[in-house]
Amino acid sequence: MWRLANGVPARPWHQGERDMNQPLLFLIFVLGALAAELAIAGSQDSVPSGSVAATETKSWTSTLAGRQKQAEDWRNGFARLESQIPTLSPAEQGWLQTEVSNEIANAGGRYTARALAAMRSREYQISVARSSLPGILAILGVLADPKPLSMCREIELWTEYAAETTDPRFWDAMSELVRLNTVDAKINGVESFYFEDHVMWAHMILSDIVVPSLGGCLE
Repeated sequence: MWRLANGVPARPWHQGERDMNQPLLFLIFVLGALAAELAIAGSQDSVPSGSVAATETKSWTSTLAGRQKQAEDWRNGFARLESQIPTLSPAEQGWLQTEVSNEIANAGGRYTARALAAMRSREYQISVARSSLPGILAILGVLADPKPLSMCREIELWTEYAAETTDPRFWDAMSELVRLNTVDAKINGVESFYFEDHVMWAHMILSDIVVPSLGGCLE
């Protein structure tokens, strides 16, 4: 079961601890399958009108300067987002521990109605959002840094970024925080379809940056 930093269970539908050192090929497979699933779910005629990634140009992926600039833009966007999300008080963290972690533990690992109700709370959405943002910002900080990276290290970081930003649970939390007026609706240039746009950007990262350079890094 994946867990947030404060020990609150995060994914009732997954088993096994998260492994951030998964091979690149496995991450590519997962992200490719996710993109394919979205493609199957909708046709060209059903592309969200609010989506910008569907018409995004690929020019930024072709040069190091372009990739660094895009990483900086996304880092700024996620940093603004993080600044808008409140920090849970000790009392709120304790409430989540009691209502979610302890409740599930006392039920023998079963997600009870009480636990699921707490997982729909504003406090839980804040906990989910805050657990993911530090990792995203750290990755983008390295990618945006003018200090040179080896190509293999760069594609590893882009793959990790793509994996982090295609977590539907994270975007579900963001959408709920937008609905509650906790954070601004505009995130990384889009005001809706956050998950769909970031999946399409992840697909662009994989197809234009990772896959073309992957052969030399697997030898």
